[in-house]
Amino acid sequence: MRFRVSVGTSGEIPVAFAAGTSVIGLAAAAIFLVSPDIDLTVARAFTSEDGSFLGVKNTPLIYLREFFKFAYIASCAVFAIGLGLAIARPSRHLRMSPAIWAFLVLSISVGPGIVANVLLKDEWGRARPYQVLEFGGTKQFTPALVPTDQCKRNCSFVSGEASAVFAPLFALALVVPQWSGALIIAGTVAGSVAGVIRMAQGAHFLSDIVFAGVFMALTVTALHWAILGRARLRAPIFAPTAATQRRR
Repeated sequence: MRFRVSVGTSGEIPVAFAAGTSVIGLAAAAIFLVSPDIDLTVARAFTSEDGSFLGVKNTPLIYLREFFKFAYIASCAVFAIGLGLAIARPSRHLRMSPAIWAFLVLSISVGPGIVANVLLKDEWGRARPYQVLEFGGTKQFTPALVPTDQCKRNCSFVSGEASAVFAPLFALALVVPQWSGALIIAGTVAGSVAGVIRMAQGAHFLSDIVFAGVFMALTVTALHWAILGRARLRAPIFAPTAATQRRR
């Protein structure tokens, strides 16, 4: 049985993914703008009687957080090496085309790196849960979608670590169509788990995780359209070598 995957499947999956994400994003925006205290209520569920956050010294959560960090670094390495090999030796190994590798590399660098960390975390100014008055800090709590000045850099909105889990799996979902549903679910679950860990440590509110997923999904689909979608490419993930062709 040959494993062959066409890129984008004429755009149906990216368009559906972007449309579904937009609906979820608009609904979440309405909910968190009308009832911003949802963030405080959920955050309180992660505090102990003395007011400290339960996940700060929880060893299993600490190790799981490190696992997610390692997984992101590993995905960066795999995607970068894949792109380099695809460019250097396009006909000697079974692998994805350079365009697909470039899409994957940009997805995990532009999404978590630029959108999440540079444009949002360093500019939005939202204080983290442990920094706000409600949890013993000195900063004001502010709604998710309202820019403020309660934090100078590396702030709460959005979760960078959740973004780093959402982005690679969402990107893969758009270039492996027959696994797209499973990969989107896996990305959503894994990214949410990474986000909940940070919530338990007092580093993020619920809305930081929700909008991390929304922004990563939209970033990935925008990059897919820019790099692959307009060209209507149909390139297999595994390009057969001459030896493979002779065995057929």
